[in-house]
Amino acid sequence: MKLSKALLLTALTLVSAEKLEYVGVNESCGEFGEGELPGIYNKHYIYPSIDSIKTTIEQGMNVFRINFRWERFQHELFGEFNEFDITEYKKVVDATTAEGATVILDPHNYARYNNNLIGSEEVPIEAFVDFWTKLAEIFKDNEKVWFGLVNEPHDMETDDWFKAARAAVDGIRATGAKNNILIPGNGWTGAWSWGKEAWYGEANADVALRYFSSEDENILFEVHQYFDSDYSGSKATCVQVPCQNNFKEFVEWLKTNNLKGWVGEIGGLADSQCKSCIEEVIEYLQENRDVIKGVQWWAAGPWWGHNVLSIEPNAEKAFPEQMAWLKPYLPGPSELTEVPTFVNEKVYCKGCEVTGTGGDGSFWGWEDEKSCEIDKETCGYNNDDGSVDTPVDTPAVEKIYCKGCEVTGTGGDGSLWGWEDEKSCEIDITTCKIGNNATDDNINNGEKLEYVGVNESCGEFGEGELPGIYNKHYIYPSIDSIKTTIEQGMNVFRINFRWERFQHELFGEFNEFDITEYKKVVDATTAEGATVILDPHNYARYKNNLIGSEEVPIEAFVDFWTKLAEIFKDNEKVWFGLVNEPHDMETDDWFKIARAAVDGIRATGAKNNILIPGNGWTGAWSWGKEAWYGEANADVSLRYFSSEDENILFEVHQYFDTDYSGSKATCVQVPCQNNFKEFVEWLKTNNLKGWVGEIGGLANSQCKSCIEEVIEYLQENRDVIKGVQWWAAGPWWGHNILSIEPNAEKAFPEQMAWLKPYLPGPSELTEVPTFINKKVYCKGCEVTGTGGDGSFWGWEDEKSCEIDKKTCGYNDNTPIENPPVVEKTYCKGCEVTGTGGDGSLWGWEDEKSCEIDVAACKIGEEPTEPSTEATCKFEALGYKCCSHCYKKY
Repeated sequence: MKLSKALLLTALTLVSAEKLEYVGVNESCGEFGEGELPGIYNKHYIYPSIDSIKTTIEQGMNVFRINFRWERFQHELFGEFNEFDITEYKKVVDATTAEGATVILDPHNYARYNNNLIGSEEVPIEAFVDFWTKLAEIFKDNEKVWFGLVNEPHDMETDDWFKAARAAVDGIRATGAKNNILIPGNGWTGAWSWGKEAWYGEANADVALRYFSSEDENILFEVHQYFDSDYSGSKATCVQVPCQNNFKEFVEWLKTNNLKGWVGEIGGLADSQCKSCIEEVIEYLQENRDVIKGVQWWAAGPWWGHNVLSIEPNAEKAFPEQMAWLKPYLPGPSELTEVPTFVNEKVYCKGCEVTGTGGDGSFWGWEDEKSCEIDKETCGYNNDDGSVDTPVDTPAVEKIYCKGCEVTGTGGDGSLWGWEDEKSCEIDITTCKIGNNATDDNINNGEKLEYVGVNESCGEFGEGELPGIYNKHYIYPSIDSIKTTIEQGMNVFRINFRWERFQHELFGEFNEFDITEYKKVVDATTAEGATVILDPHNYARYKNNLIGSEEVPIEAFVDFWTKLAEIFKDNEKVWFGLVNEPHDMETDDWFKIARAAVDGIRATGAKNNILIPGNGWTGAWSWGKEAWYGEANADVSLRYFSSEDENILFEVHQYFDTDYSGSKATCVQVPCQNNFKEFVEWLKTNNLKGWVGEIGGLANSQCKSCIEEVIEYLQENRDVIKGVQWWAAGPWWGHNILSIEPNAEKAFPEQMAWLKPYLPGPSELTEVPTFINKKVYCKGCEVTGTGGDGSFWGWEDEKSCEIDKKTCGYNDNTPIENPPVVEKTYCKGCEVTGTGGDGSLWGWEDEKSCEIDVAACKIGEEPTEPSTEATCKFEALGYKCCSHCYKKY
């Protein structure tokens, strides 16, 4: 059918009218290098490419949220703006708005400055107001520039955040600026939790209305939303379905209160499930465009490379697949009818000249004024060490050294690097007289650490279900697995649990079930001659409230530890680890708490060793630095402890990936031993003892070398380091990449073989049988549960196993014809030990969980003669009872 030009234009106008007013992307990389602030431009961070933004505008996107760090604009609070950064940033903003697009200024700081919260003593609200008034003065005359107050506030009081936001808005308006202002919420500003009084405290929906109303002009409330199992955007699947439901409460709140909203971040990996999710969400937002002004993808940027969420265009103006999903919804204008796409993968250098090495063993070059990866196969570098299996005619790689000697980084091979003429260069250590260029052959592997062991995890699992159901939300370690590990020579086990499970209420008596099950494992382990470290895996919190807060007074922590010490003090092989990884608190507050707990433990007569971690996730690398977490652990700990304290060890944890978290695939913090040197020297200087509570790395040659180097260094310093423990093992660790949990045949994942030469415990075994750590599926297809990642799980041979969805016909989480019938197996008895999230009641029989048959047990029927025993039965199990309990049970 032939349409007239006028009719065609009318049709296009109608389609455009149904779209959101704004659809765009986050332009990232200006916030990169948060560990290097202010950092070096084009090394630690970079602002977006104007050409890439123009390419994206050509496709029809019309809004760009351009990320930066407050600390780069203002090196000191209340100071003048740094000329270089504000100039470079403004170039991008001005060029983007000159193309007709809108820009959102985004200080990507999480309501913090140098990791101190806005509103704290270190960062008063006035400093945040000062920052925004200065920034508003620069951009207020450009109506296409909007002000995003800050990225994703979190771990603070909701009222504190909106009080700071109100002050900033008032400061901006005082400059005469009428630009749109975007206000995020607390709790990472999730759309799904906007109206819920949940884990982050008071609901954003409630508190926002104390400070803002529909009378505030040009205000939009900003939410972010991802659709994987934990709403973070870091997992491979979109399982929060129906995806549109995550926004409904937020949208209704906007309509009820006559307000406007903005969706600042959505994203998903390039698969059909996420594609359907994203399309469903944008169509829902379009339907509600009366209150939702726009939506933005996360993310693009010059250094996003082949990141799975990237929609950064390449030099040929092609995009990763997800841009094609968005194309039908872009409000334009655009003369392009389709999006050319490319497979989002590595682009190699044209040549073979190596100028640097990556943490994953990759080789890198410098061409066309930018870094590129060397194609090792084409260039003949077949092995990770740069050697070749067979002689090839490869280009000679002549090193070009820096002119000077200033070190700004280290290479994966131990080389030292600098930054000159806007690019990296290697330091000539001979000319600069750095080190002695000799390898140390004097490491004595015969002199081992006194203790080497593992963290036994899974007792802390299910932190979203507290206290939770045993063997459903959490489980304590397998005694048989621990014995198998002891047979290999490990002699210390840090056994994780949650405080909330031992003590359902602060100052309450211990829950009989949990302390009994936990003590069985402890007693069995120490009976084998090994040492156990008790580990409340709580991050210096109880129910997400900090110890020392009004909700969790220090006295409650002391009460907990004195009760626990009374139970275990007579077993000298039991040590007390005060708490796992305190963080996001004042360092002085933490050590004050630790001192009180130690005094409480000693008051019971307990002489057991006590392990004291530091603030800031207790990283070894940052123990002596007054860095992002506040005052240094090295300084503050000495206010409260000294060498006169007997049986005290200071505990550190250390991982070797880019952000020290242990969650990345490579070990790049090299030389790895250097992460411990400051901590070790501090121990020696102050005549103290130390403990390394967690290390770990993935099963690759790079991490293997790193772990070996670290343990050998710790062995050399065994006068102050008592021991080290791997993270982790446990019955539910399955095929986790860090697991060293043995299987039924007493074989271990590869990493246990790395550790074997260093294990001090008596062992008749000379080697470690290993297995490839991968998924082992159920034999059958009977589904008894679902995983947060959309996986299906069964129960066979008295243990959980994952269902092979492909074999069983569950290919896309869609129903199949005549699926296997899942018949419930109920408890034999009626004793309730826990409740399910769906209201079901659960018991514990034959060493595993089972569901209570409420009909058979006549639960819910009012007894004719309620007795005292019936009324108080559940109090004995750790549940609070009341005068009318018998009516329910």
